[in-house]
Amino acid sequence: MKIAIIGTGNLGSSIAKGLISNKSFTSLYLSDKTQQQLKFLMKRTM
Repeated sequence: MKIAIIGTGNLGSSIAKGLISNKSFTSLYLSDKTQQQLKFLMKRTM
């Protein structure tokens, strides 16, 4: 299943973390207006 999340604030990042921990997707796409939050989320989940 392909999943896209627009916005990685409190709600979007919580959803992404839950999906990553369950490994319930084939592709996960994240979008945010700044790359700072995306980089922070990538570091925390890897």
